[in-house]
Amino acid sequence: MEVLKATEQQKQELEKKYLKWCELEFVEDADGNWIVGVGVLTNLNFAPIHDELAELEIIPHNPKKVQI
Repeated sequence: MEVLKATEQQKQELEKKYLKWCELEFVEDADGNWIVGVGVLTNLNFAPIHDELAELEIIPHNPKKVQI
């Protein structure tokens, strides 16, 4: 699975509410990267920022391990 990786600055600039009350929120992966799923690239609710999202680096997903 692939995800989009943002810098801290990109995260701060892009994270907010968009069309139809959709909220863009990055999460931290196991490597300390701020990530969001690639599905936002085709989600029309994020159309106002598709160009900015397309500039983010695509990386393999490395989820955090769940502690039980």
